[in-house]
Amino acid sequence: MAVSEAPASERIVRSSSDLTIERVRLRELVDYAEHTSRVTPANQELPITPHLARAQASNPYADPDDIALLVGRSGRNCAAYLGLLPGRLRIGDRIARVHWATGWGVAPGFGGRGYGRRLLAAALAEPIDFLSTGNSDAAERSFRRAGLRELGPFAFRVIYLQKPLAERAWKRIRRDVLSKPADRLSVVPEFTLSRPTGRGKLILRETAELSEDAERLLASTRPEVVFERGVDAIHWTVRCPWVDADGCAPPENYRFAMVRDAFRCGLLEAHDRDTGQFAGFLAFAASTQNNLLMLKLLDYCFDRDAQATAGRALLQLARLVRGDGLVLSDVCAAPLRPLLSCGSVEHKRQRGYFWHPGGADSPLARVANRVALSLCDGDTAFT
Repeated sequence: MAVSEAPASERIVRSSSDLTIERVRLRELVDYAEHTSRVTPANQELPITPHLARAQASNPYADPDDIALLVGRSGRNCAAYLGLLPGRLRIGDRIARVHWATGWGVAPGFGGRGYGRRLLAAALAEPIDFLSTGNSDAAERSFRRAGLRELGPFAFRVIYLQKPLAERAWKRIRRDVLSKPADRLSVVPEFTLSRPTGRGKLILRETAELSEDAERLLASTRPEVVFERGVDAIHWTVRCPWVDADGCAPPENYRFAMVRDAFRCGLLEAHDRDTGQFAGFLAFAASTQNNLLMLKLLDYCFDRDAQATAGRALLQLARLVRGDGLVLSDVCAAPLRPLLSCGSVEHKRQRGYFWHPGGADSPLARVANRVALSLCDGDTAFT
C-alpha cells in the first residue's frame, strides 16, 4: 500500500495538542520509509531508512497487518519513534508471537517533553507481548520506570585473540594494520574440524542456503521454550543485513543507522568427513568493529556437542581469515579456553531483557521464567 493510499488520519492512534502518534503497518513500511526519506530535510530526524524498512519487510515471521513502527510527530516533524519487530515464541509444539522493540529514539530538540515515554506507553497499550534487549543504559532506566519486567541477563564473551589487540580495541588503528579486512572476508575456505570428543572429524564449507537437513536437526534439538529462529529466519538474517558496508553511507539524520568498512554474514554446513552425513551448521557475522576484524557466532546447531563444536568452528574460522576476535555466548566460549593462546583476553558481557505482557494470561507471561535465551534474540543478529 502506498503512503498516498493510506491517509495519516487512518494511522493515528493518539493525538494531543503537542504530539500526534501514528502507527505504520508492515504492508506500508517500505513506501512510508521511501516517502519520508524524500520529504524530510537533512536537519530533521528520520524514523526509519528505506534500507532498514526493506529488510524488515522481508521478515518471515511478520504479517502485513503487524505494526512495524510508531511515529510521534510534533507538527510535521518526527519527534520520536519506536520500531517493532515481530518474532516467534515456541512453547513445545505451539507457536506464539512476540514483538521486539528496535530503534527507540527522541529527535534532537524534542527531549525533556516526555515524548519517548508516551510513545512507549502507546506500544505497551497494543495487545502484544513486547520485548526489548541490547539496550542502552538510558533505555533500560526508562523501561524500569515504565514498570517493565526483567528477564535474564544473557551472558556472552568478547575474546581478543592477542593481548595487544585488546589494548588497542578502543583506540584508532592505522588502516594498513588491518591488511584490508574486506579482502579477508571475501572467501571463506573449506576446513576440517576435529570433534570435541576426539572421535572423528567434520568438513565445514560455506553455503548460500541451508539444506532441509538443517531444519530437521533444529526441530529435534531446540529447547522446549525458546524465541525461535528457524532456517527461514536464519536465511533472512544473512540476506538482509541492517549494516551498510563497503563505503555505503546511511543517512546522517537516522541515529540507528550503522556503517562499517567490512561486514558480511555467512553460513557454514558441516558433514562427517568419513560418512558424508550432515552434522550441523553455524551462521556467523564478520565485521570491522573499532578497526578490528571480529567474528560473531549467530545461529548454530550440531548433531552432538553443539556448543563446543560451534565455538571451535568459529575460532578456527577466525584463524583462517586472520580475525582479531570473537563474540559468542558464555556456553560456547567456555570450551575454547584450553585452545586459546596465553596472550588472548576475554571480556565478559551481559545483556538484559525487558518485557511487558499483552495480557494477564499472555503466552509470554506464562513461560517467561522458562525461556532459553540466545545471542540472536531481538534484532541483535543483524548488527
